[in-house]
Amino acid sequence: MTGTPEVTPATEQDGSTRTKCLCAESALADHEASAKRALWGCAALKQGGTHVTRLSKFLVLLTVTATIGFIAQTASATSGAHFFSATGSVANNGALQVSWDEAGVGQSQVNYSLGSAANPIGASATYACINGGGNHPSAKNKESVNGPLPVTTGTFNPTNGRVKATNGLSAGPLPSNLTCPSGQTFVLACVAYSNITLTDTTNNVTTSIDPVSRTFVSVAGCP
Repeated sequence: MTGTPEVTPATEQDGSTRTKCLCAESALADHEASAKRALWGCAALKQGGTHVTRLSKFLVLLTVTATIGFIAQTASATSGAHFFSATGSVANNGALQVSWDEAGVGQSQVNYSLGSAANPIGASATYACINGGGNHPSAKNKESVNGPLPVTTGTFNPTNGRVKATNGLSAGPLPSNLTCPSGQTFVLACVAYSNITLTDTTNNVTTSIDPVSRTFVSVAGCP
């Protein structure tokens, strides 16, 4: 006689094997559960499935709303980045140094660039040899150098969405190859910087800074 084979009920001896199988299936499912949970909730909401409880719908909507709100808040915090002020000065060693105040940058670190490769800062420096009396006895013992400054960068931490830096970045002066004769002293006589720009590269905001110069020793060619 043919028919459906009789299924023998599981005995106590089969219990251990069944438990092991269930544990293996559970472990495999755990790896997939987290990834599927969000997709399952969204799909269920779209389909209006009756198996989704009101609490499940609420949690999915709450998660999506919170994520959108966070993204919007972050974008809003940085989209209004702007400089209140930016000024330049010349340090005692002849370097260009800049100070600035920028707001609307959010709470994350902000990267800045003094000058750029495409639009470099112009620089000039005059070096001279002076004698013990502070005079420049020979015109040939002088060198003037001109050229672009290398780009200087830095990273700063904002406070309440604002970065205020005093002499935060510096660059220069251009170097010299002048050699002074015995009895005379090598000095940096004067420097000048023009086409100065400061860029918040994190938020893509640039500001221009007025040219600056400084004379340390009065020699021909220095203002």
